[in-house]
Amino acid sequence: MRYHSTLHSAFIVVGSELITVYVVDDSQNQMLVIQQFQLFTKLSNRRGQLIQKVLLSLPWFEILKLKTEFVHLHHQFLLVPEALHQSAPEIDWLKYMHHSTLTYKLNTEVVSEGIRLCWHDFQNDIEFINQFEKGMKHSHIAQKLLTQSLKLFRKAIHIVLYENNVFACVNDGNSPVLVNTFTFENDDELCFWIMNLYRQFEINPESEPLNVSAGLDFDSAMHKNLLRFIRYIEFKNYDDITNELAIHEAFYHLLAEQ
Repeated sequence: MRYHSTLHSAFIVVGSELITVYVVDDSQNQMLVIQQFQLFTKLSNRRGQLIQKVLLSLPWFEILKLKTEFVHLHHQFLLVPEALHQSAPEIDWLKYMHHSTLTYKLNTEVVSEGIRLCWHDFQNDIEFINQFEKGMKHSHIAQKLLTQSLKLFRKAIHIVLYENNVFACVNDGNSPVLVNTFTFENDDELCFWIMNLYRQFEINPESEPLNVSAGLDFDSAMHKNLLRFIRYIEFKNYDDITNELAIHEAFYHLLAEQ
């Protein structure tokens, strides 16, 4: 296949131990390539070298690098009131919550009126990526999830699953009130954490669905376990299809949210 920068674009999703690559036909809004690579390491100074090795192995990357977006899935992000940020824009509020031995770059973006999302991009990752092209676009999965969730215009819980992590946001219909993530070991842990969100924000699981952007197989034991506690689960980006391709398509549609 021949790739062209005016016809195609790409997303590279950087998780803690896994990289997922999507190449997209922009005119058809269709995925052409799905690839996954194991990093075999969590946040460390070797990650940048491993990410660079993956990029060098992609035959289309040199052509599409200016239309490639890197989406980070680490746990270091935080919602900050815009008034607080404006009062002291030089302060990195995240450093008080996450103590990292790695160097990082602070990113911020307004996600709704009066609310700003802050997240860290790890400098070692970015330095190796930007050897190809400085100023390449970087974003965070929480940013994508918030964008999609706020389009519901109602109080809701919205999640995306990747590896064994869940990213969740709760909105009140107009603005986000929580964005968080955690690692779960089994289906019961996932159910426990999600039901805590329903209780904490006084949302009725009998009447309000759990909104899932991606990562949940309709025919999985995890889905059946969640339905023991929640009357209805709404799949936002895909129909009730039981295959891996549908899950990847759902994830791509989440990444493409503007």
